[in-house]
Parts: sequence; C-alpha cells; structure tokens
Amino acid sequence: MRKTGGNVNCVTPIRSYAVGGFGWVGRASSLSDRTPKTGWKPVPPSQVRNYYIELLEGCLVKKTSRNPPHDSTLQRLFRKLWPLLPDGWDLRIRMAIALDRSEPEPDAAIVREGDYDTAHPTSTDIACVAEVSDSSLSIDRSLKTQIYADAGIPVYLIVNVCERCAELYELPVGSVYTRIARFAEADALPLPVAGRVLTLAVEDLLPR
Repeated sequence: MRKTGGNVNCVTPIRSYAVGGFGWVGRASSLSDRTPKTGWKPVPPSQVRNYYIELLEGCLVKKTSRNPPHDSTLQRLFRKLWPLLPDGWDLRIRMAIALDRSEPEPDAAIVREGDYDTAHPTSTDIACVAEVSDSSLSIDRSLKTQIYADAGIPVYLIVNVCERCAELYELPVGSVYTRIARFAEADALPLPVAGRVLTLAVEDLLPR
C-alpha cells in the first residue's frame, strides 16, 4: 500500500483483498485501527461490519464520520450539479466504483447512464468524481488523488469545507494529476464533464 500521509485509519495489510463488492468484508480475518496514540489496535472480526469502510489499494480503510456541514455541502453539490448534467450522464451519491485495487465510495460521481445491476461503474464509465472534505481532507488530497489518477479518471473535484474553497484536479498521468487549480469561495468553478464545461459558484456549494 502506498504511503498515504496524514492521519488515516487503515487496516493492517495482512493480505490483499480483491475488488468485487462487499463480499470481501465478510471474509476479513482481522481489522485494525491505526491511531497516533495507540498504534495498531486489533478489532474482533465479529465487529468488522460495525465499521464504515472502503477498499483502497487492497486494504480496508475506515471512513471518517460525516457531520452536518459535510452532508449539507454534499446536498448542495447534488442540487447544483444535477440540472447541469449532459444527456447520457447520471449522478451517483456515495456509491461504490470499481477500480483496479480499490472500491472507493466517492461522495459524488458523474457516470454514464446505466443500471449497474451486476457491477459497479469502472473508470471507463466515469467522467468525474468528487469528495466533500473536512476531517477527510488529508486522505482526499493524498491517497484518493493517487487512486483516481491511477485509474485515469479525467476530473477529480474536492469541495474543501475546511478552507472554504474548491480544488480541481485534471489530466491524470500515472498516479498524478498534472493540472491542479484552486478556486476561492467567490470564484466560478469550471467543471469539465464529457466535453462540456459545467459552471458552479463555489459559494453555492459551501455551508453557510
């Protein structure tokens, strides 16, 4: 697993887990939380399902708890994005996507229209992913950025609640986005989606 930086709650990488739905949660033999004070803290396998987790780079990662500013920002993002979507594209909220060694659940993803009854959308189905970042800012800027760039997802948006701005990542090469722009609260955000540019006011996305 890559070095992630920041305070990331991650399981001990005892074995690799395969992408393929939440079946891998039931097969987990050990789950641990890493904290600055205690180091690795084992959690009984019977309690694995009590955690809200994602599969990132072959390891289970405990997601941060959501709070009212996070959820209200996500609701604003949905409200503003939905009417602007080009024909043939859909907006998914906090639903899994299937990448090579990861099955993250971005706060929002713009994907090709489809039922996805038997499989999650893959990188070829995705025009943009977005994360609402407050307590998760460190992992969203580091590990999530690497994962989404590696998968070739064209656009990655961070709505940065902590610093009241938006960060736009484009042109992935390897595990890096080669174009990164920061938009202040008073700025208009040009979000490229499937050959179109959707314009969002950053202040309309942020909590009051």
